[in-house]
Amino acid sequence: MSLEKITKQGKLVDVFPLFDRSTIQHSDEIQVDRFTEIDVKENDAVLPNQWFWTADFPMYMMENKEAVLYMGRNKDNLVFDNIVEATTQLREKNNYFINDRKNIDSVVNSDTTLKVVLSDLNLKKLDGEWSYFEISTEKYDKLNTSQRTLAERVHGKGQAFKNSMNMLHKAGKSITRIYVLNPDYVKKNVPENGAIARASVLNSFFNNSGFIAL
Repeated sequence: MSLEKITKQGKLVDVFPLFDRSTIQHSDEIQVDRFTEIDVKENDAVLPNQWFWTADFPMYMMENKEAVLYMGRNKDNLVFDNIVEATTQLREKNNYFINDRKNIDSVVNSDTTLKVVLSDLNLKKLDGEWSYFEISTEKYDKLNTSQRTLAERVHGKGQAFKNSMNMLHKAGKSITRIYVLNPDYVKKNVPENGAIARASVLNSFFNNSGFIAL
């Protein structure tokens, strides 16, 4: 079955039950499929025109007075573990609040979780909630180490990252962005000894294939 025939769009709480959790892809995996489809189908490719909920799990904490992002994978996605409660909180409170230390530690200590200190990303502030950094799809080597590490989590590592950047550049997208919560927002909203989490979205090429820790 081709990938475009098993994609569904809609509210996360509605579409999540339609899938075997293990088949829900991360952003970097979707980018590989987009690259492959464009290579085979060229202008008839469907995936670049779609946006996706991804299996990536962004969890924010405060550590030593620094706002920190822990980007987990599918197996550690606490939103997926408690989809109804998590999406209800995201809709009503704008954050999924996590106070259970065992759950937090399961993400923090996982060997597939990426830790990024937000102040290392050289962020540009969008508003009171969001910040971002831009990636030039042609001059991506200008990213600092932390930016490149997070960018590769979103777009793929090594050659896969280069393929993603070339794919976007050929599609006329000179930049793409990764959006995360403002450090000040994290500091203000994270519960003491707890964490806040969001869902994640990979946008279509129409929106420059931006990634949002939504």
